[in-house]
Amino acid sequence: MTLNTVSESMHLNKLKSICAILFILLFYSCSDEKKFYKTNCFYYWKSTFDIDIAESNRLEQLNVQKLYTKYFDIIWDNKSNEPEAISILNINKNLAEESEIVPVVYITNETFIEMNINQIPQLATNINNKIKKIHNRMDKNSIPEIQIDCDWTLKTRDIYFYFLKKFNDCLDIHTILSATIRLHQVKYSERTGIPPVDRGSLMFYNMSNLKEYQTKNSILNFEVGKKYLNKMSSYPLPLDIVLPVYSWGILYQGDNFIGIINNITKNMVIQNSGFTHLHDNYYKAEREIYLNNVYIFKNDIIRIDESDYQELKKSAQFLSKNLNTKTINVILFSFESNRAKEWSPNEIETIYNCFN
Repeated sequence: MTLNTVSESMHLNKLKSICAILFILLFYSCSDEKKFYKTNCFYYWKSTFDIDIAESNRLEQLNVQKLYTKYFDIIWDNKSNEPEAISILNINKNLAEESEIVPVVYITNETFIEMNINQIPQLATNINNKIKKIHNRMDKNSIPEIQIDCDWTLKTRDIYFYFLKKFNDCLDIHTILSATIRLHQVKYSERTGIPPVDRGSLMFYNMSNLKEYQTKNSILNFEVGKKYLNKMSSYPLPLDIVLPVYSWGILYQGDNFIGIINNITKNMVIQNSGFTHLHDNYYKAEREIYLNNVYIFKNDIIRIDESDYQELKKSAQFLSKNLNTKTINVILFSFESNRAKEWSPNEIETIYNCFN
């Protein structure tokens, strides 16, 4: 073997070593790419908890591991000058054996406007005790997570955050405390503040003024929603995602807002002979009629706002690229809605899988 041959052989071996090192580095850099550990979830917002065999099978088919369930509301009682629990969950049947139940308590912003700060510790204790009583009736032992739902404002921020701290003090050390986060509370977080909780649930819906006659869809508008989220990836709380799978009817006389008819889908109105289609998602009552126990006069107009599947999918894909956490609960609102039941399990699973 000549000197040149030895030199070329050493050079070749050196190149092979460098390539091997580069391959190893590339492999580990790829394996370190951001991966999401997703949990399929639903909200359950009915006043009676009633999961039968069919619904239990539906939860199992969709691999729903958590049901965020509203246990009760807290409002301000002007007579007693104290907060009051209303709409307390009635438990009829619970066959959701494979799904974890996460208690949710909705507190009106007015409650914190009216409350004295000295009343906060007692409110925190009372809420915790009531949650435990309801949860025991669910035949569930531990409470891994509790969620507080409140659309706080600048005026109530400090007292609401104080409540969250006091409420967290009441909880078992292993119980996660989460809070709902509206879109504006992410965009203007410097002013609205960051709630002192473990996780936030970003509500990607209710984006436009539903009372305005010209509003196209008050529930979900991707182009409107994404404008709020330029700071989403840097939000200091890990954010779970809440997406809408519901619908409602907005009732007008002329262009004057009258009220909301919950859980009405476009198909339900189309199949009702009492309505004619005006344009887009607007329909006119041709006679006096009841719709979901709401009396509608002749010539009243109803706009059907509902989650559009393609808009929902587009929203999920956008949000999945802007997450600030690797562990995420994807929560659909809500399990009992007629709109959610119009979609096949495969369609709903596709939404969940946008976050894989």
